Amino acid sequence: MYRMDKNTKIQLQQTEKLFKLFSITTARDKRLSYKARGVLFYLLSKPDGWKGRVFDLVNNSDRDGINTIKSALRELVDCGYARLKTERTKEGKLLGKYYEISEFPTKK
Repeated sequence: MYRMDKNTKIQLQQTEKLFKLFSITTARDKRLSYKARGVLFYLLSKPDGWKGRVFDLVNNSDRDGINTIKSALRELVDCGYARLKTERTKEGKLLGKYYEISEFPTKK
């Protein structure tokens, strides 16, 4: 299992929307806690292609710490809304890992 830290990157998939309209199906997904839904919709509200770090999420909340954010991200991975991807150089050297976030669950 990957041990994330506050510097783990987060990246949104590109969308072609000029405004943010969220799926009611996603909002009502009972598999997600309200905590995970909140993190998901916060991330989806960012501009298309936005890149940040787990640390950015922690800094944008006066109430939630690193453990809360990590727990929400794990939940999003488990339910298919996030995928943990590995980034490598052309030579295969590990650069790091990042989360790719999607509005809809994807198959594993």
